[in-house]
Amino acid sequence: MKKELSKFMVGLGLLGVSSALVQAESLKIEASAHLNAAVGVSSVSEEELATHAHDPNQNFSLQGLEVGLSGQWEDYLQFFVAINTYRGLDDKLDSELEEAFIKLVDLPLGLQMRAGRYMNRFGADNNKHLHSWDFVNADLVNTQFLGEEGLITEGVEFTKQFGNFIFDASYGAVLEHDHGHEEEGDDHGHGAENANFSANDGVWSLRTTWDYAYNDFHQYRWMVNVASGKNSYRDNRESLLIGSDINYTYRADGYEPGGQSLSFTGSWYYRQLDWAHEAPGDPEGRSGHAGIGFEAKYSFNNQWTVGARYDYIQGTEKGYEAAEDEFALEIEERERYSLALTRQLYRATEHNASTRLQFDVDELASGDQEQSIWLQFSWNWGGQEIR
Repeated sequence: MKKELSKFMVGLGLLGVSSALVQAESLKIEASAHLNAAVGVSSVSEEELATHAHDPNQNFSLQGLEVGLSGQWEDYLQFFVAINTYRGLDDKLDSELEEAFIKLVDLPLGLQMRAGRYMNRFGADNNKHLHSWDFVNADLVNTQFLGEEGLITEGVEFTKQFGNFIFDASYGAVLEHDHGHEEEGDDHGHGAENANFSANDGVWSLRTTWDYAYNDFHQYRWMVNVASGKNSYRDNRESLLIGSDINYTYRADGYEPGGQSLSFTGSWYYRQLDWAHEAPGDPEGRSGHAGIGFEAKYSFNNQWTVGARYDYIQGTEKGYEAAEDEFALEIEERERYSLALTRQLYRATEHNASTRLQFDVDELASGDQEQSIWLQFSWNWGGQEIR
C-alpha cells in the first residue's frame, strides 16, 4: 500500500510542479486531472456485476482519480504520463501507472511512433480513458475480449495514414493486472480471466481505420482489428482476437462544437484460443466464441445526452470434464441492456463537470435478471492530452 500511495503522491506532485515549470519556446508542458465517482445499488453484489477494474463495484465507488502530464518539444517529440488511483474490486485503494510513453510525430515516410506503456489502439474503445466513456461502466464485449482493464501494452506502435485509411501496428508485452481477484479454478485449467494473453510475452496487434466524411454533417468510421500472442495455458498456447467496429455520426452543426448530434456504433469480436490442462498428456484442444455490442447516443444540445447500449457474450464450455462443473475453459453467456442520461453541469476552457444517471439490466447464464442504477459525477481539468 505504501508503494501505491507513493505513486499517487508522485502524480499529485506533477500537478504541483507544473505551474512552476519555466516553459521554453520549444517546450510545452500541460498537466491534467480527472475524477470519476459513482453511487448506486444493484439487486445482487455490485462487485459480482463489475467486469472492468474501474466499473462501480460498491454502493459508493471511486472509479478513478487520474493525474497526467503531457509534453511537446518542437514538432517532433511528445510524451504522456498518467497515474490513476481507484477503489479496486478487493475494496482497497489502489494506484497504478496507467500510461507512460513518448511519441515521435514526424518520422520518415509519414510514420508516427509511440513507445513505452500505452493503451493499445485495438477497437473503438480500448484506448479511451475512464473520463472519455459514454457510460458509467465499460461494455461487456471490451472487457471479455480484452481483459478487465483492456489491452495495455509495453512496447512500440507505429501509425501511418494513407488518405482516408489509418494503419496502426503494435508489438510488445501485455501488462499484467492484479485488482484483488481470487483465482478461480484448480490445477486442471484456467478461467476466462486468464485466457487471452500471457503477461510479459510478446503480442502483436493491427488496426485498420477507414474514415469517410460524406459532408460536414455525416461521418462514417469502420475499424478492423486483429491481435495474436501466447496465452497462459500449458506450453503457452496461441490466442487470436479479431474484431470489427463501425460507426455513423450525424452533427446538426457540422464540425462546429456543440449542437444536436446522433451516433450509432456496432461491434463484433471473436476469440480463438488453444487450451491444455496442466499436466503433459492431459486433454487439449481449441475453443472459440464471439460477442456483439450496439450503442446509440443522441445529444439534444450542449447539456443533455441520452445513450442506449446492448451487449451479448456467447457462452462456451470446451475441454475435458475433470470433475463436475470443472472445465479447462468455461465462459458464461451474458447480456446487458443499459440506458444513460448525461447532464453537462458546466464547461470552461480548461475544466468541466458532468453527472450521469444510468440503469442496467444484466441477463446471466443462470437465468437470473439483475438490475442496477448508478449516479456518476465527473470532473475534468487540464488541456489536451497526447494520444
